[in-house]
Amino acid sequence: MNMNKAIYEIVVKILTEEVDASKTFLPDDNLKDIGLNSLSMIRVVVKLENEFNIEFDDEMLSFDQIITLDDLVTYISDYSKA
Repeated sequence: MNMNKAIYEIVVKILTEEVDASKTFLPDDNLKDIGLNSLSMIRVVVKLENEFNIEFDDEMLSFDQIITLDDLVTYISDYSKA
């Protein structure tokens, strides 16, 4: 399994804890459209930080910077490579 697919699966698992668990998520889904608001986004980020032992830059904690599910996966993947 490649790293992005593993990250995607973990991100989806965490998202299903925050929004409708019966929803199917696609990489280009807009995070707001799938039901995340600013509070649930912070909860997702905290869980991702703990899961991947990373720290999101403060400027990335905005729906202007991380718009889609794929943006989250890319950010985590790029952080892990750094």
